[in-house]
Amino acid sequence: MENNYDIIIIGGGPAALSAAVYVGRSKYRSLLIGFPKKSRIYGDYVVENYLGFASITGREFIDKAYAHARKFDTEFLEDEVIRVSGKGPFDVETASGKHFVSKALIIAVGLPKRRRVVKDEDKYKGKGLSSCAACDGYFFRDKKVIVVGNGNHAASEALELLHYTPNVKIYSNGLEIEIDKNLLGKLHKHNIEVEKKRITALKGQPMLTHVITEDGEEEVDGLFIATGQAASINMALDLSLDLDGNFIKVDKNCATNVDGVFAAGDCTGGILQIAQAVGDGAKAAVSALRFLRDKV
Repeated sequence: MENNYDIIIIGGGPAALSAAVYVGRSKYRSLLIGFPKKSRIYGDYVVENYLGFASITGREFIDKAYAHARKFDTEFLEDEVIRVSGKGPFDVETASGKHFVSKALIIAVGLPKRRRVVKDEDKYKGKGLSSCAACDGYFFRDKKVIVVGNGNHAASEALELLHYTPNVKIYSNGLEIEIDKNLLGKLHKHNIEVEKKRITALKGQPMLTHVITEDGEEEVDGLFIATGQAASINMALDLSLDLDGNFIKVDKNCATNVDGVFAAGDCTGGILQIAQAVGDGAKAAVSALRFLRDKV
């Protein structure tokens, strides 16, 4: 079927592109979903510690790696994965509303560029503030919650929270709304308001009870931080993967605790270097191919 694959790679950085080279040279149908030109290293800073390149910018490195990976048979889709589910085969949902099914997954999404977006975030962690709807939504049943974010990840978290409460809204924290049309339609259908309000402070003792915006004080029971794209930890929780802190736990073959799911690169921890990410991507790809061959 058109949307059925043997291997789906999620990510666009060195680990994902390395995996794409290896699976693209096999007989198995593969798809990479991600944005190589939005990789953390895609920029003008100089890389001088990657063997074979005495000096190369991150932008040049990704451009070369992307061109290399496209020489083979892996298909590429520039879209954002917002949810993964299943125990094999796996369902992968994107922001544009596409659904794919895969026998194996390679998660190589790197680490998010996370910065503190609301004053006193640390003070209220676990006291009304969360960053994972699937983990903590249960504790806010029929409560009033706000999701902070301006993109598809925020929209996905808000829709997830509807399983627990109808009282959900999104504040972009002053940023332009960058939510895919498909997800915006779902938000409107469920009467989830999306506003550009900026939260300037949090209030409550010891639990969060109010947010302060430029319009004044507002009662709230829960605040979910969902800036940027869905992180590896969100995917790990969706799939019940074991974690080591904020990293996906893998064995020496980049396999997770769930059969058919592999992870590579910065999302698994380690020294967080391009060289390791490339090696991990190759290892995860080889392991995924072995997994498929063993199923025959």
